[in-house]
Amino acid sequence: MIRRIGLKRLLPEWMLEWRLIVMIIVTLVVASLAGLALLTLSAQYARLEDAGQRLETQRILAPAVAGLQKRIDTFNVFFNVPLDPVPVSLTALLEQMRVHAMEEGLQDAEFLPDPRSMETSTDVSITARLTGDTEALRTFLVHLSNQKWIVDMSSVSVQVKGTLRTMVLLLKARHRGEASSQGGG
Repeated sequence: MIRRIGLKRLLPEWMLEWRLIVMIIVTLVVASLAGLALLTLSAQYARLEDAGQRLETQRILAPAVAGLQKRIDTFNVFFNVPLDPVPVSLTALLEQMRVHAMEEGLQDAEFLPDPRSMETSTDVSITARLTGDTEALRTFLVHLSNQKWIVDMSSVSVQVKGTLRTMVLLLKARHRGEASSQGGG
């Protein structure tokens, strides 16, 4: 017959006391929970540090991003200009430029054709006097410079009065010169 060896014979009696066993189990559970909490806190700290670095990067890059956005807006103004058809007459040409000046918010726009240039060809020299804020003048000039019927454009003078600018331009513009529309209008 094989004798069973009990725990009492293998371990001293003080090790088998229930309070000690409970204390060991509680200590192990508390240590495990503390380790788990430490791992969770370190992961959260890493995420917080990463978020802090991202915010710092955004703060540093904000001026560059704003400048880039302004350049993109300028690019869109330059390259997304709708093209108008070549005006059929001098009257239609002047009216088309007046309409664009009003659309851009220019407060005052005069377009004076040179009578000597009207006699020989469909290319007309025009003196334009434009008054408005800088942005309105800029968008108007961009719009005109992209039109195929503008042959030449040069600035003569710019005067500044407060936020308003008065610009005098010399333009050479082309119209189709159809005889039926030359008579008036």
